[in-house]
Amino acid sequence: MIFKILKRLFIYLIFVIPAFFTLSSNKKTIEKFYLIDNTFDETMFMKDIKELSGFKKKLPKKRTEWIYKLTAAVTSYKSHFRTVNVIKRNYKYEAIFTTKKGEIFYFSDGRLLLPEDMTNDKIYRSYFYKYPLGTKSISKPKKIEFPVPVNFAFFDSLYGIYPDERENNLEIFYSLNRKLRFQNLQNASSNLKKVFKEIERAATKDYEVRNWVNNIQYVYTYINRDVRNIKSQSLHSYGIAIDILPYNRSKYLYWYWVEEFKKDWWNVKEEEKVKVPNKVVEIFENYGFLWGGKWFFFDIMHFEYRPELIKYAQLLRDDPLNKSVEINKKE
Repeated sequence: MIFKILKRLFIYLIFVIPAFFTLSSNKKTIEKFYLIDNTFDETMFMKDIKELSGFKKKLPKKRTEWIYKLTAAVTSYKSHFRTVNVIKRNYKYEAIFTTKKGEIFYFSDGRLLLPEDMTNDKIYRSYFYKYPLGTKSISKPKKIEFPVPVNFAFFDSLYGIYPDERENNLEIFYSLNRKLRFQNLQNASSNLKKVFKEIERAATKDYEVRNWVNNIQYVYTYINRDVRNIKSQSLHSYGIAIDILPYNRSKYLYWYWVEEFKKDWWNVKEEEKVKVPNKVVEIFENYGFLWGGKWFFFDIMHFEYRPELIKYAQLLRDDPLNKSVEINKKE
């Protein structure tokens, strides 16, 4: 009797359970293909991915963030992508982008990587982090260490691999009585011109903004160089970053310059730093630029064109996927 029970249990363990998992794993692989063109609807896209996840009510935090990162990448660079393929495989999610050049990028937890870089994907930092909108800044981390670099293959795809290629894409224009060169692709220079026009309008009514404009000494945009302290390209190399230095530098402007004579530079108080009006920062953010003054490794003179990070921050703030659930509950 015992022998028969053990025999049946053995057959069950060896044949039935593996067959069950094989069948169920096949059933759990779902793939959706999206064409990215002028008809692309981000709201419908997010709802569709949410339905794919199987959650009818509030999504888990990590799943929500993944959807918002993916949506931010798609909507910010619609003109660059041709398709995105979203795959649900055994409760895990993947996305694969195809660009209009025919390149393939894997969306690996906020990293946009070429197929050959996927084997070492964890050594790269995500393109996405929680940039704080409004007047807040990024808080002090538990461990103070300079962040690892991102993989720049996607920036190369957007703006050019080699310096001469990037330089050919620069637009020359005049703003704030200065000749500037900025990246023409992905609406970067177009949005920077809009930023300065709004700042000039604001300066006619707002004394603080006018004083900030009048205090500008130097403006630096494109320059092919690395970030200080790490072997990583600066976004100035792509023509999508701008440094605005004031005449009056009696206060702290940049963490690296502070470190030379104040080792605990992270303890510098806000009132000891160079002030940039909230209105100026808000205008930059409205057009897809983030401000380095909000970073823990603060760089008050620095703004960079990162529309995907601004879009991600807006989605986190508004939380459209889960707010709709709360509204439905109240109804």
